[in-house]
Amino acid sequence: MLTRIAITIGIVFLMVQKPALLTSVLTIALAAAAGATVGLISGRRAVGERDRQHLPPEPIRRLRTHTRYRRPLTQARPSEKQRVEKLLEHGH
Repeated sequence: MLTRIAITIGIVFLMVQKPALLTSVLTIALAAAAGATVGLISGRRAVGERDRQHLPPEPIRRLRTHTRYRRPLTQARPSEKQRVEKLLEHGH
C-alpha cells in the first residue's frame, strides 16, 4: 500500500515539476513491459548463440544521463548553500 502511495506522489510531483521527465519515465515503463512480453514469447536463446552487447533504448539512456547529472548537483547543494550564507553574513 505504501509503495502505491509513494508511486502516486512521485507521479504527481513529476506532472507538476518535470513533465518532460514524466514522459520519459512512462515511455521506459511501456518499453520495459513490451520487452518483458517479447521475452516471454521468444523463450530461450538457441544453444551457442552469442550474447549481443545490450544497448538500452534511447529513453532509458536519457533517464540514466539525467540521473548521473542530478547526483553531483544534489551532493553539491549543501556546500553551495553554506557558501551563499557566508557571503551574505560577511557582506561581500
